[in-house]
Amino acid sequence: CAVICPRVVYEMTDDRPVLADAGNCHGCLSCVEICPTGCIKVEVW
Repeated sequence: CAVICPRVVYEMTDDRPVLADAGNCHGCLSCVEICPTGCIKVEVW
């Protein structure tokens, strides 16, 4: 599974969302956990 952040990419550090390098974030976490500002869920078939 993959989650793409259209604007900003956040990474969880010490239980806190921290601004990371610009680009796409991939993972199976929820959109809110990965991208608090919103994101686009991508389904890979």
